[in-house]
Amino acid sequence: MRLRIAVVLALALAAGVTGSASATTEPARSSPVDLAAPPLRPDAPPPRPLSSTHLQACAGGVRPDRAVISGAITAETLLPTEAARQIDRQLAEMRRLVESRGGKLVTFERVRSVRPAVAERASIRPEELPFVMMQRLEADFPADVAVDPILEKLLQSGLDRFGRDVRGDRPDAAQRIVVTYRVSRIEEELERLHRRCRQEALEQWCAQPDAPRASCSLPGGDRERQFRTLRFVVQTQPLLTRHGAANSYAFNRPWDPSQLAAFELVGHVAVELRATLTLAPIFANGR
Repeated sequence: MRLRIAVVLALALAAGVTGSASATTEPARSSPVDLAAPPLRPDAPPPRPLSSTHLQACAGGVRPDRAVISGAITAETLLPTEAARQIDRQLAEMRRLVESRGGKLVTFERVRSVRPAVAERASIRPEELPFVMMQRLEADFPADVAVDPILEKLLQSGLDRFGRDVRGDRPDAAQRIVVTYRVSRIEEELERLHRRCRQEALEQWCAQPDAPRASCSLPGGDRERQFRTLRFVVQTQPLLTRHGAANSYAFNRPWDPSQLAAFELVGHVAVELRATLTLAPIFANGR
């Protein structure tokens, strides 16, 4: 009898231990997780946009300040030293003329060439001398100079190749532009337009209700530094080119020095500048 009671108690005790172990090892059921962003605190500022830009149109204008006569002088001789002496004499005469009219004579390449077929002949006609020397040059004047009398004097002094793309041998019959007009400080003029356009853009943008108040409330120069130019494009009205077509010139900031150097006009006319500026604030996170 005692043995039966002990067995019953042992079985009951084992069942209790197993139940408690199951109760402790059973994983707790997880509640659904809310993946949505937590609500903002009532006193927190509104979230700052990742990017924001302002588009501004503005206009300006420039006038050419330099008149340039481009071309070359040539000497056709039997010997190279004779050609060099002739070129030097012509250059000295031209330099005196140009400087007396308030200009500057600029010389470039001196090209030497030979006509082999002529040089090999036993007898040479005067109009077919074998050695040809060409000196490329530009005469630079203020834009309001009376250019026609000067050009006439230069022609009389030996200017016989015309334009920037002169030919070394006998010139062809095609017409060439010999006088062009340039804006010597075109980069400064474009930067001046950029600064004015930025100022207009800041005034208009900061007057809008959704403007970035933290940046717009800063004084003068500090406010300027809070905004950056994303893009600044300047375009001219259609202008006649040396090739006979009328095309618009376009300049993008940062400026291309080679493009600015190549900008020239075939007439003394005012240049209209129409610009488009894209402006953005510089946020604290670097955007």
